[in-house]
Amino acid sequence: MHLIGGGSYDNLMTYHLVVEKNRVSLAPLPIAWSMMVACNCLFVTFFAIAFYLASLKDNPEWVFGFIIITAMLTCVAFDLVVYYRYSNSIRRGEILVCEQHTGKISLPDRGLKFTSEDDIHIECITARPKGSNDSEAWCSELNFVYSCNGKIERWNLLRSIATIRPFGKLVDQLRQETPIPVRRIAA
Repeated sequence: MHLIGGGSYDNLMTYHLVVEKNRVSLAPLPIAWSMMVACNCLFVTFFAIAFYLASLKDNPEWVFGFIIITAMLTCVAFDLVVYYRYSNSIRRGEILVCEQHTGKISLPDRGLKFTSEDDIHIECITARPKGSNDSEAWCSELNFVYSCNGKIERWNLLRSIATIRPFGKLVDQLRQETPIPVRRIAA
């Protein structure tokens, strides 16, 4: 087994399982404004302490400017990355839909449809990226897998840098709420 690769790997979970009557979907979360504000408050506090400690000594003025510019860049860069990731997820929309009363399963963002009778499963795989010799460089993916006549096709749903129970709660919910088998694989 191997990772599909491509795209970015991080621990920012921008999707959650939505369980409705006769329908389960992997849908995007709204932008986490409160998380962004809380993290920015932590950043500002850290840099305010650095600014205060720098003021206790006779430092040149550029030190204070450096601290202020670094603080601003940290907050702005963090906000842009988080906003970009959530916006992409919202634009992509639902990535897995399971109609329980009809047994139809679809990957709407890819225009693919299956039935619960098809040879399908979801795999949660943790492995090193291809070509990586770094023993610390492990990543995880949540992939939708379809087998037909000996041919296996995989579509990536989510990526993470987590290696200990990646997508933990999400995988547990998929097992409970959908007829799709979910397999954990450590390669």
